[in-house]
Amino acid sequence: MQVKILSVIMVMGLAFIFSACGGSSDTTSSSPSPASPSPEMSSPSPTPSMEANNSVTNAEPSDGHGEGGQVVETGKYHLELLVGREPAGLHIDFFVQQGLDHAPVAGAKVVGQLQLPDGSQKTLDFQYSDTDKHYTAYLTDAPAGEYRLVVLSDIQGEKVNGRFTFTP
Repeated sequence: MQVKILSVIMVMGLAFIFSACGGSSDTTSSSPSPASPSPEMSSPSPTPSMEANNSVTNAEPSDGHGEGGQVVETGKYHLELLVGREPAGLHIDFFVQQGLDHAPVAGAKVVGQLQLPDGSQKTLDFQYSDTDKHYTAYLTDAPAGEYRLVVLSDIQGEKVNGRFTFTP
């Protein structure tokens, strides 16, 4: 009788341990943003010049944190991507900001390496707008499907990169 009770207790203990350990997963929630109907978040691309604490979120325009797009917080930088469909293609806005007040960073060289839904690659040269305080690129002839974008930013010699996935 004692052996049966001991066996039952061991089985229940192991089940408890496995359910506690196996049930946790570290995922990033991804909810649709107003500018991009179904974005998925991905991790930033670490470079030697980036600090170790990186986080990925969706910013809501009302929270004072961003413009409502996909966000990569990396070191002292806030990178944010907004994608909107236009009749001629895709309008891509990319915000490079720094500090707690998210001050715009002008003068960076920003290039995007875009993988289209068919697997082909395109390079996007982002241009800074002094008026809008962010970088912009356009993609004409943009078929429906999932896009993967790696944004490579050179900020006065410091490399800051972000990876994004979106479906316009």
